[in-house]
Amino acid sequence: MPPDAGETRGGGESRDGGEAEEEDIPTGLRVYRVGKILSLTVTGECFDRPPDFDLATYWATWTARYEAEVYRATATVRLSPAGVAIAPFRLPPAVSRAIRNSASAPEPDGWIRARLPIESIRHAQGELLTLGPDLEVLEPPELRAALAGAAAALAHLYAADPPAPAGSRPAPPDSP
Repeated sequence: MPPDAGETRGGGESRDGGEAEEEDIPTGLRVYRVGKILSLTVTGECFDRPPDFDLATYWATWTARYEAEVYRATATVRLSPAGVAIAPFRLPPAVSRAIRNSASAPEPDGWIRARLPIESIRHAQGELLTLGPDLEVLEPPELRAALAGAAAALAHLYAADPPAPAGSRPAPPDSP
């Protein structure tokens, strides 16, 4: 796809959605995340795959390089047995692999400890909240504080009765 044949979210300059990195240019290959494509124009242009191209090898190499670049820090967490079971369905593959590869022996309460790669505090907060009370962040302290703050905000939000929908009428009083 020519660079101007589609529009991507976030300006199209990232490894996962836009212009090719310098090291990818000699091969002429580009990687686009489908979820980042906002519009697409079918041009009718075709291409011939190089005869020696091995998709499995290319993808494994590209993915390893991407994960090495995107995950810039680590977090130490505890996961319940339920958290370990649901993690592969809620977390990215690299994070799920890290859980499997770094999991400690279960503690007396059944929970395990693991070291996870994270992109940033904010990004990790969103990802790890998907496991709810089945994951506890131990380190870094900034991530633990971010999850504690989010949990407190959620507890406050759900402690009150929900507001009435706009335009709704109050329930009629009970008749004697």
